[in-house]
Amino acid sequence: MPSSRRWPWEVQKVHAHRREKQAQQDHRLRRWLTIFLPMGLGSVVVLLLMVWLVRGVDASVQSQAASVVIIFLSLGCLLTGLVIFVVLLALIAGTHRLYDEVPSLARRLLNSLYAARRTLETIGNKATKPVVRWQVARAAMGVLWKKLRFGGRS
Repeated sequence: MPSSRRWPWEVQKVHAHRREKQAQQDHRLRRWLTIFLPMGLGSVVVLLLMVWLVRGVDASVQSQAASVVIIFLSLGCLLTGLVIFVVLLALIAGTHRLYDEVPSLARRLLNSLYAARRTLETIGNKATKPVVRWQVARAAMGVLWKKLRFGGRS
């Protein structure tokens, strides 16, 4: 018969699942209250305003209002297109300028990397020079000792 005692991690997992479920429900509610409700109310208000305007005026005023709306929509599209065109021209000009500058920048970067490599090699050589000298001196003493000990025979 299984025991009714639950391990602490099992209890925490259950509580975490409950908290996660509650957080998801809160998120859904906030999404409805902050996004969909204002958008829906705004759409209803705009539709009611349009119906009120269309029903309350004659055909000539409706035609003029439609013309004004078309002009404003066209101006918005033209201005957006102009901004995109200017951005594209700026990107083309910047790319052209960079195309001319990149080789000299690359050369300077490569030269600075070579200088850094030489500096690091010099520092490394200075740090290892005493050790290498000691090893050479030890090897020379070993050879000299062998020659003295064995009398020139190996």
